[in-house]
Amino acid sequence: MQPGSRDEEWREDCAPRRVLELFATKWTSMVLHTLHARHGGVARTGVLQRSLPGISKKMLTQTLRDMEGSGLLTR
Repeated sequence: MQPGSRDEEWREDCAPRRVLELFATKWTSMVLHTLHARHGGVARTGVLQRSLPGISKKMLTQTLRDMEGSGLLTR
């Protein structure tokens, strides 16, 4: 987006806002990093939870569902 760009380019569903929304929670980036760096992109929920100290089972489940809904990962 260029300075002085049209207002339509700054809508609520514009690309930069969608990216920020995906990573708004602290756990999304941690889950992605852990999946990639420690597990080669594939891990069961229990293994992933043990790899992420401090995350509750409920928060991990919610984060994974949100990420799946956003297309960041698949089961």
